[in-house]
Amino acid sequence: MSDPWMLTLKSGMTAGKRKWFWVKAAVVSLILFYLGRKFAEGWSVPQASLRDINVADFIFSILILSLALALLPLASKMTAEILNRKISFSKSYQAYFYSQLGKYVPGGVWSYVGRVYLLNQQGVEKQIALLITLLEVFFLSLSGVVCFLLSAFFWKTIPHFIIGLLWVGLVIVLSLLFSPFVLRKIGSYVGGTVDLTDFRNKSKEVSLLLLVYTCFWGMVGIAFYQMIEAVIPIPFKMVLVLWGLYPLAWIVASFVFFIPAGIGVREGALVYLLNFYLPPHQSIGISLVSRIWWILAELFCSVLVLTWGLFHREKN
Repeated sequence: MSDPWMLTLKSGMTAGKRKWFWVKAAVVSLILFYLGRKFAEGWSVPQASLRDINVADFIFSILILSLALALLPLASKMTAEILNRKISFSKSYQAYFYSQLGKYVPGGVWSYVGRVYLLNQQGVEKQIALLITLLEVFFLSLSGVVCFLLSAFFWKTIPHFIIGLLWVGLVIVLSLLFSPFVLRKIGSYVGGTVDLTDFRNKSKEVSLLLLVYTCFWGMVGIAFYQMIEAVIPIPFKMVLVLWGLYPLAWIVASFVFFIPAGIGVREGALVYLLNFYLPPHQSIGISLVSRIWWILAELFCSVLVLTWGLFHREKN
């Protein structure tokens, strides 16, 4: 005879999955509706054609973005060292770029699962590998917020007193997150194998890590500007805006984790933000090209790392 409690639990899980499906369907439908509406609004104003992309500038923007992506495995290695775990440069690059391919699989979390698995294969405990992955997301998001708040002073749509309030809010949130109580709670959730309060004694290392992530977003902003310049001419001062615009769109997409690689969500956020500076049809064209641009840069880095790994293995 079946346990009534188990039957109730299974029934609840089934109902939860159905509700989750409708939530995902609603989010995707809203994004498609928004993109389609913006595209229709700007279609009658043929100011730019994506057929006129400057290929040389586009390739150059991919190279800049690839250099920026190369900073992320370095940051991952630095995070591991803050947690007193050693990872070689080669293993860190392999774990990062091999796992990136998983984010395009339905579910949206497989890149993180792959990262934990690959780090564990290199001798890092699963709990620590999970913590490294979570800290990567945290510091990448934190640096993105910092870049946005610095960039926001150059936006023509945000009053300075609002930016000041956001800075105050960020300081308060960080003060709470890095309090001993919260750090001990987080440490206990990952198995209690590491004392996260040690972060308070490694302010120099944490600041350097945050600087690396900030440099990453700075290079992404320059690459994004170069990519847009390959499509339409824009003033160079727009770099200061794009420095914070792209990470903001990335952060928005990262919250919708159930959509693989944030496809559609990031583009929708970019269209909305770029609309403050560009016509709708140009914004949506650039947002679509930006997805191809990002994928090509990731594939380029992954192929380089894979080639280096095979060559190094043959030499040994």
